[in-house]
Amino acid sequence: MQRVKALLRKNSKFSILSLPELKSSRMIQLDILRGVAIVLVLFTHTVLPTTESGFLKPVLSYLIYLGPTGVDLFFVLSGFLVGGLLLKEIHDKNNLDVRRFLIRRGFKIFPSYFVYLLFVFFFLLFLNHLSFTDSLLALMPNFVHLQNYLGSTREHTWSLAVEEHFYLILPFLLLWLVTHREDKIKSIRVLPFICLSLFIICALLRLYAYAYPPTYNAHFATHLRIDSLLFGVMLAYFYHFKPEKLQFVALHRMKLVFLGIFLLFTSPALVIYDQGNLIVGTVGPAVVYVAYGCFLLVMVYTPVGSGYFGKWFEGYSARILAFVGFFSYPIYLWHLDAVLPLKFLLNRFSLMEMPREIRWISIFLIYVILAMAVGITFGILLEKPSLAVRDRLFPSRTALPVKPTTDNIIS
Repeated sequence: MQRVKALLRKNSKFSILSLPELKSSRMIQLDILRGVAIVLVLFTHTVLPTTESGFLKPVLSYLIYLGPTGVDLFFVLSGFLVGGLLLKEIHDKNNLDVRRFLIRRGFKIFPSYFVYLLFVFFFLLFLNHLSFTDSLLALMPNFVHLQNYLGSTREHTWSLAVEEHFYLILPFLLLWLVTHREDKIKSIRVLPFICLSLFIICALLRLYAYAYPPTYNAHFATHLRIDSLLFGVMLAYFYHFKPEKLQFVALHRMKLVFLGIFLLFTSPALVIYDQGNLIVGTVGPAVVYVAYGCFLLVMVYTPVGSGYFGKWFEGYSARILAFVGFFSYPIYLWHLDAVLPLKFLLNRFSLMEMPREIRWISIFLIYVILAMAVGITFGILLEKPSLAVRDRLFPSRTALPVKPTTDNIIS
């Protein structure tokens, strides 16, 4: 039977839409959210300003204001997934192997990251005509993962520094909790209270940072943004240790959708168009990550094929979005540099004879296609092989989150 399956796999036609399901336990719902997050981020860094979009300007301006929240969605997802892996290991194994976790994270992050930095180094050296030393110095914050405090020639990498700091802080916090008491499971019960305390502390620190501006960008600092990741961790705690507390999600998914929409579109960041505003900077991130937490729970507790959303998961649009989400990390890394050829061509050729609306949309779509093509290419060439080596040398001690079905949730 196994030989028959292998033969079928060997002779089956290749389809990119099947790639996200290379691991049967992978949840398409989470890849869809990753896809949404990276599309939002792409709206943040458009090629043309909205002033050149004609009557589309109001809609596009709003999407561009919404775009940065894609990073918040990435943060909540990372907190839920990474926190979930660590918490599930504690739940199933009654211990935590921090070394294995960090090695596995390194295989996921660093091959793509350092190849990208190598590209940026040569870009600075040969195209920006910096000296060898100046090129290295320009990237030094990225090498030590402090670009969100010290600045970077590639500003979008600030969020990667926040996540890397989170990967170092969370496992050692959990390790301290499980070694603090003999009953490791009971010791984790304090985690939600730690998260709640840190939510308040981060909000107060943001308030102080905006009242007394620091030398670094308060929007990028880890100690001011890590609460978004910790919110995902808190959701992961209830998902793995107190699933009965989340049973209401299965009963009231649509209510949670509307709550998330209300919170997102009434958040200060989308009502007050001023990143320097005190309310936007302090309350805004919290409202946004709670909104995305609502969407995350709805997706996690919606089985594929069940209800409107569940049936949509089986469609091509959802599969394409999940495919993009599967490669969201390399797309995020490369999206600003992938568009450089397009900017070069726009500087050489004029498209002013086109209607402004069509011109803006056409250039944006080309930008999106370029960013995704480059990111997916590097994902296939670098990320997937490194993950295959990782899984062979350091197999995971825990499985991915359990797929929801109509049998394991209240319907």
